[in-house]
Amino acid sequence: MNRVCKIHGMEGELLIKYIFVFGIIIALQGCLSINLAGVKSSGKLYETFYTGDGGTQYFIKPLPFKNEAKERLKIDLTFRNGGKIEDTVIVNLSLFNKGLLKKIDSLSIDNGSFNLVIKSIHNLFREKNKDQFVERFTAISALPGLTELFKKNKWNIRIYSQDSLIQYTTPGATQKKLGKLNNDIFSLFGQ
Repeated sequence: MNRVCKIHGMEGELLIKYIFVFGIIIALQGCLSINLAGVKSSGKLYETFYTGDGGTQYFIKPLPFKNEAKERLKIDLTFRNGGKIEDTVIVNLSLFNKGLLKKIDSLSIDNGSFNLVIKSIHNLFREKNKDQFVERFTAISALPGLTELFKKNKWNIRIYSQDSLIQYTTPGATQKKLGKLNNDIFSLFGQ
């Protein structure tokens, strides 16, 4: 009788605790290994999200550009195709410069055969990081213009700010990324 009491007593409680902990570990492992069916990632270049009604949202991860002063610009893009928001793209700019811009009057992205100009650009934030300023801006542009831009992979970018001009060029690694993005995403849209 004592043996039965020990199994159901302290040892039984310990066994129940082990089973409970083991069950939680299995449940957490299942939760952490879920891969969202609606999300597709292409390495480091972009992600796609199913938005319903046959629509897809695209997020193109930051593309780096540089200028002669060794200042950097990164551009990331978000847009939808096939859903309800088909005609616009959100263009986000991250500037890493020695000087503070505060305001961008206009942005021009030229690929040699098409020039996309954006005039309504809003500052999201600015901060100082060691010896440079980090500024983030956002704008909305037309998706067909973006499709035209991606047809060529060598971009010249001009930022006009309070009577000054900052120019950026496309490094070779970014040119390869632009070509892959055109092939993977923009060639699907057709014109």
